[in-house]
Amino acid sequence: MSDVRGHLWRSHRVPYHCPICIQTFVSATGRDEHILKRECSLKEYPTFLGVTQDQEDLIQRTQDISGGKYQWFAIWRIMFPKQHRKPKSGLLNDTIGAEICNFRAWYKTRGLAWIRNSVEELKDSTGYIEEVEKCATELRSMVLSEAINTFVDDILRTAP
Repeated sequence: MSDVRGHLWRSHRVPYHCPICIQTFVSATGRDEHILKRECSLKEYPTFLGVTQDQEDLIQRTQDISGGKYQWFAIWRIMFPKQHRKPKSGLLNDTIGAEICNFRAWYKTRGLAWIRNSVEELKDSTGYIEEVEKCATELRSMVLSEAINTFVDDILRTAP
């Protein structure tokens, strides 16, 4: 389970960012130096998709739970607090694992372009979104979050 905890933090954490101007940074040190300069302007806060520091702290505490299965479900509850139905098992069967890999590959290669095209179509058809670039980060997070929730719901519905 330590591999799972480490993977979540290394690969899925919310980017280091300034809480004022939302600029992202490679390291916490770079972010902190930027914040101390106090030279940025307040911007609307987007919804970042990923593991927050608070979630990471809770995930680390799962080490104290006896048994890998129970640790996995504790991590699941931390990561997906709004999901009322949990999976029957922490192990993926071959079919689900392949579907997740396929979704990741699709998202990396075509997902962002699909989101951009969808936004442009929405903009052209409704006229409600005038500043696509300003909304892109938040919209991308919302769409990906909804896609993942739908994907998880489908997995839970088809799980044996």
